[in-house]
Order: sequence, then structure tokens, then C-alpha cells
Amino acid sequence: VKPFTRIDTGAFFGFLAVALDVFGAHGLKSKVTVDTLSSFETAARYQIYDALAVTAYHG
Repeated sequence: VKPFTRIDTGAFFGFLAVALDVFGAHGLKSKVTVDTLSSFETAARYQIYDALAVTAYHG
């Protein structure tokens, strides 16, 4: 079993961010307040930034 690389981890985080963003846009829209939805969308956006940072990191 090969260890996860930065690309694998970044791709997983990116997939997770997109999946959560879609869930927030379609699954939560009618169930939560506007403020809660806004916070959720912000968190999903930060998750995308994290995925890009993990993928781009050359340490």
C-alpha cells in the first residue's frame, strides 16, 4: 500500500469541499437560516483553499 501523496490528499480535500458545497446549496437551503447557510458556504470555500494549499505545498 503506497502512502498518500500531497496530490491524493489535496484531491480528496477538493472533492470533499465540492461535495459539501453542493450539499449546502441544495440540501440545506430550505432547512437552515440564511446566516447558517452563509457560514457553511464560507467553510466550504476555505476547504477549497486548504485543498489548493495542500496540493501546492513543496516541503
